[in-house]
Amino acid sequence: MASPTSGHLWLLYIETTAATALAVGMSWQVIGGQQGLNRDRSLDTADVTDKDSNNESEFIALNKSSTLSMDGLVEVSDVGQGYLETMHESRQVRAIRIVDAAGNSFKAMAICTSLSHDAPEDDAVKLSAEFQITGGWQTGS
Repeated sequence: MASPTSGHLWLLYIETTAATALAVGMSWQVIGGQQGLNRDRSLDTADVTDKDSNNESEFIALNKSSTLSMDGLVEVSDVGQGYLETMHESRQVRAIRIVDAAGNSFKAMAICTSLSHDAPEDDAVKLSAEFQITGGWQTGS
């Protein structure tokens, strides 16, 4: 039986030069303060049921889409969080990369669609961000 992987070993990085496409040799900065990371992938379908379907629904696969969300603690001097702020405020499409516990790398161009700060009176200030992936994920460095 395979052993489970701890989520603390998965890290999100942001590309530092605002490149407009994925390339080899990109410069990456980890986003500090990370606590959670969620990668969602989905596939649209179209109903193609007809009278010959024997009263069973039939579908075909269409476009894939993906989103990524992360949360963590605000670190005011963190360089990665600074790049994230810039990405959102300037509406940049920017490269992001996930590195998992085994060192596998997944990268994509993304739009930061949401950036939130939560500052409760009796707890640490928290950060959350959501990304829409454009063009799909690539594996490798």
